[in-house]
Order: sequence, then C-alpha cells, then structure tokens
Amino acid sequence: QIGVRCRAMSAPYRPLLLAGALLAPWPAAADEPAPSSSTAAADAPAATDADGEIPRDHRYVLALGYGVTRFHLQSGHRMGMAGPQIGVDYSVGRTYRFSLHGAFIFPLQGRQRELGGTSETFNLASMYQGSRMAYDVTVGVERTFPMGELRLVAGGGAHLTMLSLTSKEYSPVELINLGLGGFVRIEAPLSDHLFVGGQLNAALDLFDPVHRLDGSNPAVAVAPMSASFVVGARR
Repeated sequence: QIGVRCRAMSAPYRPLLLAGALLAPWPAAADEPAPSSSTAAADAPAATDADGEIPRDHRYVLALGYGVTRFHLQSGHRMGMAGPQIGVDYSVGRTYRFSLHGAFIFPLQGRQRELGGTSETFNLASMYQGSRMAYDVTVGVERTFPMGELRLVAGGGAHLTMLSLTSKEYSPVELINLGLGGFVRIEAPLSDHLFVGGQLNAALDLFDPVHRLDGSNPAVAVAPMSASFVVGARR
C-alpha cells in the first residue's frame, strides 16, 4: 500500500520531470583530436595556380663535391682518375621537369692497371701539366618526392663524359663517351625559396664514338661517380 500511494502521488509530477529532462543542457561532445601536421599535409591538395594547374618550378643548384671515374679500355687495361669537382644543375617543369646537370672535374690522382699486373697510382697534376680537363653532362628528366620536412629529387637521362689529359712527356689521354646517367638529391628547405642538401651522381657510358671511328683503343666502359654538397634556389 505504501508503494501504491507513492506512485499515485508522483503521477501528477511526471510531465514536469519529462519537461525538465528535455530542457536540461546536453553534455558537451568530447573534443576530437586535431589531425597531425603530417596527416594534414598528406590530405592537403597540391598547390595550383589560377588555371588549376601545378605551378611551373624552376630550380638552380650549385654542387661542390668529389668525383671518381673508372675506364675499361678495349685492350684490357683499366684506368681511373679522381679529384674535386664543381657542378651546376637546372630544372624546369611541373610534376616531371626537364633536368640539366653539368660538372667540371679537376683530375688530381690517377691509377692504371696493366694486364696481369699490379695497379699503379700517380699524380696527374705533376705528370700532365698541359691540358687537364674532365666534364660530366646529363640531360634528362627529374621528379620530386616529399619526405616529411625533406624532399627527395631523383632523375636521369642521356650522359656524356669528356676527358683530356695532355703532356709533353706522356701520351695524351682523350675520350668522349656516351651512355646513361642518373642522380638522387636530398633537399632540406631553409625557406620557401632556398635549400641545402646532398647529391649522388652515377653513370655508365658504353659508347666511344671518336675512337671507334679512328680504329684506336676505345674505352668500352666508363663509370663516373660523385658525391656533392649542394646549395639551391627555387622559384
């Protein structure tokens, strides 16, 4: 009876309790975590110009490094040279960019290995006091791949190696070889327009048009490699 009496007395107040529940403020929704910068960057669309296209990118790079070049002659002799180098890179385009790389090498040290013999190291600066020049040129395409706060640039194309060593006392060493080359570069942005980084270049040249025409001892394989510190600008 007590339970029945209490339920009967509370019945008139049920509409008031229901209205109070409806008018009570709803609990605030828990704040969702903000997306991380890397996630936001990945989801953000690529920057476009007024026409809705990716802007054309120009890059200018100065590279200071050290290069090593190996030669394998048709006679079986193996030669090599090494020295500091200075190079420049230029590229222009959007997703895939036209790329041009050129380097001037200062040959200081050389190595030669005779058939069945031991290798001999010599100083090119003292032996070849005349012309002592080496050039490395690559023409091709490149593309940039984001790596968090860094950028990876990779490219490749047709490659040319030129070498000229002349002296009054020693036989000249001259060659022009063609092949394929490539590079990879890591860029660390300093600002929207400046960056620094490191670059690796490598190539394999298997065609010696000059010496194949005159019938002398051609270089059947030339393999230049270099590592450089780079400073660049983009616009």
